[in-house]
Amino acid sequence: MSVTASGICFIAYEKMMINSAALSFEVETNKLALVTDSHTPNFDTDATWTNTNETAGGSWSAGGIALTGTEITTSAGTAKFDATDMSQATSTVSAAMAGRLYAAAVSDEELLVVDFIAAVTTVSGTLTITWNASGIYTNDLTP
Repeated sequence: MSVTASGICFIAYEKMMINSAALSFEVETNKLALVTDSHTPNFDTDATWTNTNETAGGSWSAGGIALTGTEITTSAGTAKFDATDMSQATSTVSAAMAGRLYAAAVSDEELLVVDFIAAVTTVSGTLTITWNASGIYTNDLTP
């Protein structure tokens, strides 16, 4: 198996919707960790970040980098989660296929997985993640 899609982790989403945990996409302590294509996300049951299949090195720290500029907005019946694009100089990562966003301040609760579509490798280079103009995650509130 491998990373074949982006998606929100249901357990965290459910907890946020019923407010049974202090989870928020907008806090800037959430971290994005990079994983190889060996990672197989299960959006129905993945609940906690683990470093299985993580790739990190140089300035891209093990355990990930905090997202900044996080914001949830709504427009025309669509909720959008977005953050500031990421750029990390002197990173050394091998075959990063996805980013796993998790709540580092709340028991490492896994929030979502972003599929990069193609693997990314850097050797003492700059790793840049430019989020889609539509956001990292969107939700149609009026299906």
